[in-house]
Amino acid sequence: MHSSHLIRLWTCLMSRILVILIVVSATLGTAAENQGLGRVLSGVDWRKLASAIPDDPEFQSSVRGVFGALTPDGQRKVTESINGLREGKGPSVTGTPVDTLVAKKLAQTLSPVVFDPESKNLLTVFEANGSLTELLDSIGGKASAPTTMIQPTIQPTSRTPTAKQSVNPAWFVSKTWVAESGTKWTFSEGGVGAKVFGNNNTTFTWKLQKSGLVEVLGRDTLQSPPRTWFVQFQSDSEALYGTAEKNLPNKMRPQ
Repeated sequence: MHSSHLIRLWTCLMSRILVILIVVSATLGTAAENQGLGRVLSGVDWRKLASAIPDDPEFQSSVRGVFGALTPDGQRKVTESINGLREGKGPSVTGTPVDTLVAKKLAQTLSPVVFDPESKNLLTVFEANGSLTELLDSIGGKASAPTTMIQPTIQPTSRTPTAKQSVNPAWFVSKTWVAESGTKWTFSEGGVGAKVFGNNNTTFTWKLQKSGLVEVLGRDTLQSPPRTWFVQFQSDSEALYGTAEKNLPNKMRPQ
């Protein structure tokens, strides 16, 4: 009787543990699926955290290493960008190698306040590839230029599409295009494709809009929320993309 009682207690205990594990697993899975990097940081003043980056000795040393090789205009943009960063305005894109330094340091700075595994994985990817525009897109920041910059006149081939452009599907279908950050996009026939983002391999769907832009629906990781990108193929060797139809800050070229 004593042995039978112990067996029943053991069976009951293991059943309860199994139920708890199932509930916890489902909860964590749902949380990872519903949380993007932007949502995870929604209660964090990440711009304030980023304001400490300009005074980081390692960052300062890295900036000094590339600053002297920049053009006077590039040096001006970097100076304005770093000043804005220090003032808590968040990063701004300068189009110089300093953007990569800022992205890597920003990803490193945010990592301790992010606990969602998928979001932490994204930050690891950004710390490796140093794509400031893509990092800002992911956290909902604005990949803008310094506010005192003089904006150039918009041309038909600029990063802000203003009119319908003629696109030949042969430019991108059955081909792989690679972003400056290293992200690879393979566009297959039938409106499907595959994306390689760091160590993350995901699929996406695409469709050619009347405007000439290609709308892409996919994910950064298998568990992250769906995202939409827009790609402007300017030729069979050049393309721009971003997360808004009128803001395409990232470059792509065929592999």
